[in-house]
Amino acid sequence: SPSRPRGRDRAVGGASRVSKPSSSSLSPARSNTTAHTKSNYSDPISMEVSNLTEEELFDVDLIVPPNERVHPAIYSLLVSEKERLDKRVGLQRILMAEKGAAMEMTKVKLDHVHGDYEDAVKTQRRAAFIARETEEEHKAALVERVAENRDLLQSLKGEHCELKRNLRKAAEASKPQGSTIVVTK
Repeated sequence: SPSRPRGRDRAVGGASRVSKPSSSSLSPARSNTTAHTKSNYSDPISMEVSNLTEEELFDVDLIVPPNERVHPAIYSLLVSEKERLDKRVGLQRILMAEKGAAMEMTKVKLDHVHGDYEDAVKTQRRAAFIARETEEEHKAALVERVAENRDLLQSLKGEHCELKRNLRKAAEASKPQGSTIVVTK
C-alpha cells in the first residue's frame, strides 16, 4: 500500500491542500502590473483627454493614430469610426451654422422691433406733451371765457337792476293816485 503523507502535507477528506502564497510572493506581480500601467501612460498612442483643447476634441485626425502604430484590423475599425464621426461633426457644424444664421436673423428682427418700440415711445411722449400743452391752452382759454362771461353777466345784472329801478320810478311817476301797477321780474 502506498505510504500516506503525514502532518501538514496530508490530504484532508481526500482533497489535496493548496498552499496560499505569501504577501511577499505577490509583490513582484503587483510591481509588474504597476509597471505595465505606467507603460500604458507613456505610450504615444494613448492620450490624456484633459490635455486636449476643444478644437482637438473635434479634430478626428488627432484622435486616430497612424496605420503603422496599430493592428490593421483595429486601424480599419478606427477609420470607419473616424468616417462616422466626420459625418456627425459635419452635420453638427451645419446645424451650428444654421442656428447661428437663425440667431443673427432673430437679432436683426429684435433690433428692428427695438427701434420701432423706441420710435413708438418717442411718439407717445410727444403726443402726451402736445396734449398737455393743448389742454393747458384750452383751460386758459376757457378760464378767460368764463371770466368774460362773468363780467358780462355782472354788467347785464347791473343794467337789469337799473332798468327795474327806472321802471318803478316811471311807474310811480305816471301812476294815478288810486291805482296800483304791479311790476314783475
